[in-house]
Amino acid sequence: MDSAQAKIFAESLLGSNVGGWTIDATFGNGKSAVVFSAEKDGVKGAIKIFHPELIERYGRDVQLARIDREKSLIGQSHPHLVTILDGGACSVTGHLFVVMERLPYENLHASLSAIAPEKYGTLISQVASAARFLEDLGLAHRDIKPENIAVTDDSERAILLDLGVLLPVGLSNLTDAFQRPFIGTLRYSSPEFLALDYSLATDSPNRRHLATLSQVRARSSRRSKWPRDQLLPDVARRLPSVRSCNHSARCGPDRPGRAVCCSRH
Repeated sequence: MDSAQAKIFAESLLGSNVGGWTIDATFGNGKSAVVFSAEKDGVKGAIKIFHPELIERYGRDVQLARIDREKSLIGQSHPHLVTILDGGACSVTGHLFVVMERLPYENLHASLSAIAPEKYGTLISQVASAARFLEDLGLAHRDIKPENIAVTDDSERAILLDLGVLLPVGLSNLTDAFQRPFIGTLRYSSPEFLALDYSLATDSPNRRHLATLSQVRARSSRRSKWPRDQLLPDVARRLPSVRSCNHSARCGPDRPGRAVCCSRH
């Protein structure tokens, strides 16, 4: 979807109601959807509505399956993961949508110049904890990058965004809505995802995110004075609490998180 298509689509939806959510403003758009400010029953959210032409071209069932993965997180909570509120197909308009909490913060890419380099490690470790939380639920994010990380104005809290490309851990040969076996952002992807070898990811879940988060850190460092030879050790040093499983009910013998739990099981 180009900018002209996005503008026309956005203008057609302003002031309308989708899935019970009243749309009042536009936040922006991506390749397949436009994100709006919306409200329902006094709850304010950010609603992502997918362009019908792209849904028709690449498959409604494929997109609904992706939305269902996001909806599986409704009721789940983590301080460093965006909260999913709603989603599905609107019974009136037919539009496919996902609603998440509205966050009044810039992303890491946009706010990087205002963040002290010594805070990078803390923020990245927070993102790592959100990624591990997803893996304990049997899901991999697949597109962790600065643009998908919101940072509070005081630079004390990071929130992982954009859950639209979640991959069930252990499920191979899964293509995205554009029928590509690879999805994500190349320069932030870990080796096993670039090689399309998902078995490596399930064998060592933290290796994937360590590589990905180190790339995020590396890209950030190029806009700061942080020594690049300290990147990997600094990120790794902050990950032990993420690597350690709390052996909760989520990773019991019949739970999906067990496949990605720590090797001490």
